[in-house]
Amino acid sequence: MRTLLMLSAALLLAAPAVAAQTSPFSLEVRGRAAIPTGDFGDEDEDGVGLKTGWGGSIEGSWQATPLLGVYGGYSYTAFPIDFGDLEEPLEEVIDDPSVDVTDSGFDAGARITLPVMNGGAFVRGGVVYHRVGVDLSDEMEDFFETLGVSEDDLESDWSLGWQLGAGVLVPLGQRLSASVSGAYTRYEPEFEDSADPSLSADGDVSYASVEVGLRIRL
Repeated sequence: MRTLLMLSAALLLAAPAVAAQTSPFSLEVRGRAAIPTGDFGDEDEDGVGLKTGWGGSIEGSWQATPLLGVYGGYSYTAFPIDFGDLEEPLEEVIDDPSVDVTDSGFDAGARITLPVMNGGAFVRGGVVYHRVGVDLSDEMEDFFETLGVSEDDLESDWSLGWQLGAGVLVPLGQRLSASVSGAYTRYEPEFEDSADPSLSADGDVSYASVEVGLRIRL
């Protein structure tokens, strides 16, 4: 009986720690560098195109089984425009002609994680519900307003797309781990409702990204 009582007490004391280690819920924050691809990354005849984008995401996940989890979150990436041959003429009339093409929206999908040494390797795939827009400098915003165009006119409607990625998890503590991953995102923006279709360009939004993040088990 004494042995049974001691074993029960030990299990009760260990229960909170075990629960913390095996919690299926986690929160992750990531930063990213994104390289535009396909039509999205092409330069025009004047050398106008997109530079490497920078952004981040916040994501919650639920580990349904030791191997399979689901995730959902929000991401934002800004791609500065390189005006190429037009940059000097623009700077002569506008002090700050900077414009960022922005990609933002919601991501959801499934992730398979395999244990590797003390960490894990994972592959993930899912859908994105994104839209593309612009972020204008004050001077460029004033310039577009003289043309009767606002930032909202240059923003697409929400569109569905897809995303694939893979990476590794490196444990930093009992509940904290670092993640390093790569991903490819693609969707076709539509401008039917929120923008003048004549202002939009044909083609998909697509980019490859390298991401570094911190994940905490809740």
